[in-house]
Amino acid sequence: MKRIKTQLRKLNEIPLNIRVVIGFFLCSLIQRGVSVLATPVFTRLMTTEEYGKYNIFYSWYEIFGVFVSLRVFYGCYAQGVVKFETDKKRFTASLQGLSFTLVAVWLIIIRLFEGPIAQLTNLPAEQLYLMMILIWTSGVFSYWSTYQRTQMQVKALIILTITAALFKQTAGVLAVMWMDNRVTGRILSWVLVEVILYTGLFLRQVWKGRSFFDGKYWKYAVCFAFPLVPHYLSQTILASSDRIMIERLSGSDAAGIYSLGYMISLGMQIVNTALIHTLEPTVYRRIRDGRASELRTMGIMSMCMVAAADLLLIAFAPELVQLFAPSTYAEAVEIIAPVTASVFVMYMYTLFAEFEFYYEKKWTITLTTSMAAALNIVLNALCIPRFGWQAAAYTTLVSYLCYTFLHYRMMCRICRKEMKIKPVYPPAEVFGLTVLVLTLALILHLLSPWFQARLALLGAAGLLLVIRRRTILQNVKELFSRK
Repeated sequence: MKRIKTQLRKLNEIPLNIRVVIGFFLCSLIQRGVSVLATPVFTRLMTTEEYGKYNIFYSWYEIFGVFVSLRVFYGCYAQGVVKFETDKKRFTASLQGLSFTLVAVWLIIIRLFEGPIAQLTNLPAEQLYLMMILIWTSGVFSYWSTYQRTQMQVKALIILTITAALFKQTAGVLAVMWMDNRVTGRILSWVLVEVILYTGLFLRQVWKGRSFFDGKYWKYAVCFAFPLVPHYLSQTILASSDRIMIERLSGSDAAGIYSLGYMISLGMQIVNTALIHTLEPTVYRRIRDGRASELRTMGIMSMCMVAAADLLLIAFAPELVQLFAPSTYAEAVEIIAPVTASVFVMYMYTLFAEFEFYYEKKWTITLTTSMAAALNIVLNALCIPRFGWQAAAYTTLVSYLCYTFLHYRMMCRICRKEMKIKPVYPPAEVFGLTVLVLTLALILHLLSPWFQARLALLGAAGLLLVIRRRTILQNVKELFSRK
């Protein structure tokens, strides 16, 4: 008993910000981890065609989510909570009301134009209506979880995250086993769980803020978010258009195999999500307080952590594909290295874009993202018919590299003109790290047939980490500092 009390005392002695970081990371890990662990079940219960159709629904869900919600609960809300800190409860409640109203309007639009929209998306009408409900519930949870992060309250977030993750996957498996239409069954189970768990969050935040409509905050949110719709749409196209185009050009089977590889590649995105959600308030505060130059160590160190996680995943790509799916999905291993490298590049973009969001460079953000999305569509249209569906992974990487480079240039411009400082993230460090990660990803991909060679390379990297452990630990402390 004394030993347990001693350990608990030691945990309580850990600084609050470190405990919160660990808690948020656990939330991301649980949310993504439970989904990943359920994948082997779904790939064995569903055919490659059914798995492909489900992922096509998810791609359209992401695209419609931009039009329907305007993504108000993304950068707009995260920045607004800091900007309107003294009235954040009312701000939160009014934005919940805005999102609810937007979904209600779009339900009417779908009812009026159900046929053409179903024909455009190749989705049955019932899936379109379920999609609208999911867009609302995901927004509800996003507002609530972001608010919890700004308050550094992690306990309730962890409990709800675990509950939702377990119930969604369990209900999904049961629906796929019992319903004739397995794709719709899986979607329906997802909707029911989120409605049951998240409706109370919506009602609670609206009640606490004593507001559903506030003209000032609705105007702020719409004016902030609407110019960014092309940006969010382009961002979604970068992430989702490949699966839709593969379905149209190569069939649902190929889309299913690609989706599995894509899902595995995004496995380490939990590191991205955890770091961004944890560090975002700190980044905005330091920019606001004129201390942006202090972000360099934190940013570069977080990039290194993401790179290490992504390269670890690439190293075990063949084994992961065998674990998560039967042999019919074996070709998925071919796309894991380029897509996982894209995950690293995506993280860098997020760090750079935070400066653009803070200074509200909406049209610049929109222009650069739209250019990258257009490039992705053109490359997919040219390369998929000629080189096969696997080419979509490489066009995605190329598009993300261009996308991140454009946002990096904009960040440098903001540093020089708005903040009167040198670029927070030096070009030599950013480009050097990018080249190193892409080179190691290529080497690990080429070594995929030889398990022992991959282990040897990882062992050498581990030895280097041990040698440099003091410097690394010191930088990690700086990374999680919220001063």
